[in-house]
Formats: sequence, C-alpha cells, structure tokens
Amino acid sequence: SDLRDSQILDFYSSQIAICAPLLSQSISKFITSVQQNDTPKIFNGHLKYVILLAYKMLFVGDTVHSNITKADLKEQIQAKSDELHKAVVALHEASKQATLEFPKIVPMQAVIDHVWQTTAAANQLKSIIFNATCL
Repeated sequence: SDLRDSQILDFYSSQIAICAPLLSQSISKFITSVQQNDTPKIFNGHLKYVILLAYKMLFVGDTVHSNITKADLKEQIQAKSDELHKAVVALHEASKQATLEFPKIVPMQAVIDHVWQTTAAANQLKSIIFNATCL
C-alpha cells in the first residue's frame, strides 16, 4: 500500500541521511591519504570505510526495493542499487591492483576514478529514495 511504502521510504531515507555524509567524510580521508602518498596499509584502511558505507547504502536500496509495492520506483531503485554494487566491486578490484603495484600512479588513479563512480552511484540512489520520500 501507499502508506506502507511511505513508512518504509521515511525510515530508510533517514538511514541514508546518516550514511551519506559519513561516506563523503570517508572519501575525503581516503583522497587525503592518497595525496600524502600513504602506504597501502593506510589508504586501504580509509578505503575499507568507503566500501563499508557504500555497502550500507546498497543494503538500504535492496531493502527498500524488496519491501515497497510501487513498480516504477522499485525498478529505479533496483537499477541504481545495481549500479552502486558494480561500482563497489570495481573499486575493490582496483584497490587490490593498486596495492600490488604500489607506488605506481596509474593503478592509484584507477582507484580514485572508481571512488568517484561509487560516489556518483551512491548519490543517485540517495536522490531517488529522498525524492520518493517527498512525494
């Protein structure tokens, strides 16, 4: 029902409202770590939080998708959740390669590119859920 969908969206949009700024902070710490030429042990520590928070947002998207009834919204959330999942997996793979090839610049740039892709996907998912909450 529309009321149940609204309650689910309200609850999970508040979860995203908590998670999204933490994701941004984690990304900033990671980028700073890379700019300081920190070792993989240090930058991967920051990157783990980025991945963890992205997965938390992915969990929210999957949960909302599974529990709402509005078909078009379900489809949009599923599509953005899929994009976020692909971005996080690619980020993880790129980080493994950058760790192996440290301190080469090209693999680190690939990680940074994947961080931005993950950020974009997370923001798109957040926007869909927030906009649906306002309807």
